[in-house]
Amino acid sequence: MRQVNVLILLVLLAAAGPAAAGDPGAGAAAARPAIPPAVEGVFRAHCYACHGEKKAKGQVRLDAMPAMDARARLDLLNQIQEQVHFAAMPPEDERQPGPAERKLLADWGRGEVLAAGGSPIEDKLRYPDYGNAVDHD
Repeated sequence: MRQVNVLILLVLLAAAGPAAAGDPGAGAAAARPAIPPAVEGVFRAHCYACHGEKKAKGQVRLDAMPAMDARARLDLLNQIQEQVHFAAMPPEDERQPGPAERKLLADWGRGEVLAAGGSPIEDKLRYPDYGNAVDHD
């Protein structure tokens, strides 16, 4: 009887797929957060021309973020936090996002970084590496 139960359990696990069998990477694509429509709109208006499907300046593709693994996504989110905080992107000769759009990106980026277990930009600004970039006014 015990062998029958074990056999049934194995058949059920096999039928359920790798996620049920304990594969930590299985099902991860479905669990990856999508870019919210409002953030997607800002990216479309100000970022994708240089960091999208057709062009990836600095090897940065914002449109590919939902498909990235957790580490690559966190690295990109950290870059976004810095670019938004220091208003380094888009370049000065490009149309700039307004204050509400920058706040939207900053709030979204901070929330995503925290959800991924990273440090928000405010924590990083305490490090000496950022000393020369901090606005002293």
